[in-house]
Amino acid sequence: MTHAMTITSGSFATYLPALRRYLGDLPIYNPSYGATESFIGVGIWPDRPGRYVMAMDPSYFEFIPVDLVDEEQPPTVDIAGVGIGERYELVITNHAGLYRYRLGDVVTVVDRLGETSVIEFVYRVGTQFDLVGEKTSEDQVAAAASGLSKTLDLEVSDYTTTEDVEASPARYVIYLESEAPGSIEDMAEAFDEEVQRANPVTRGFRENELLGRPRLAIVAPGTFTRLRDVIADSDLPPATSQLKIPRRLTDPTHRALLESLVVTASS
Repeated sequence: MTHAMTITSGSFATYLPALRRYLGDLPIYNPSYGATESFIGVGIWPDRPGRYVMAMDPSYFEFIPVDLVDEEQPPTVDIAGVGIGERYELVITNHAGLYRYRLGDVVTVVDRLGETSVIEFVYRVGTQFDLVGEKTSEDQVAAAASGLSKTLDLEVSDYTTTEDVEASPARYVIYLESEAPGSIEDMAEAFDEEVQRANPVTRGFRENELLGRPRLAIVAPGTFTRLRDVIADSDLPPATSQLKIPRRLTDPTHRALLESLVVTASS
């Protein structure tokens, strides 16, 4: 069967609308899930992109319950002890000598197949916003960005986020490489609503004015290409196959680059 083979799970879903414009109804197959440190899973369902059967041979996998990932020495469970519907951070021990290495990937266990688990990637540890206790995860921000794109019929080339703790109250900032149809303030209002829809906990914090309305900034065309180049030229660059746009900026240099390329922004 003719198909396109790429990854569309997690934050890569941002690129799916653009792909669909070129591919039409051509099936998109997500073949595998892996990292530099280990191969992790195989996609065997073309109609369920982002769902992977965990491989048993490349590494020994352990799982940290997501509520415990902030502990210094969190307990783990093995592949037989995971619960369907639960989220975990992956821990690997591989043949190359990595021992109980925390991968930083959070996955949801969605099913079992024989002796192994079926998982979906959700987000990376450290990408979660927790300014006032709201705990907005990367997948929720991705859902809000996708919702904004659909609501306003935006063509979003790419996006990333950071936080503005100097504002009162503190708030999220989202950088979009996109055109701004109409009022930038209306776009910010729409994104605010999408965030609250994706993470309902934020609604109460917004109503109590403990969390500010997100700042939405449109950046110049080519901004994210420049960001990739900066990351690739860093002292400790990721492998080329693992070079991804960070969905939450923490590096001051990266923040400064994005700010220097802002075309227009909400208040």
